[in-house]
Amino acid sequence: MWVSDVTPGSVHDLAAVRTQVLGALYWAYSRLDLPTSAENGYDHASIGVHTPVKHLPATRS
Repeated sequence: MWVSDVTPGSVHDLAAVRTQVLGALYWAYSRLDLPTSAENGYDHASIGVHTPVKHLPATRS
């Protein structure tokens, strides 16, 4: 669980993550092979941040 420091104004949580913690997550993934799990709101956050896989509904042929 990670909680950011207070930021001025209305800062989106992904913007806060990018400025405050992604450097540490990159390091942990590249040096320790330690990926991070996140909710699907963090899609495309960075290398090493894993989000749930979205499955499309099956189609009938």
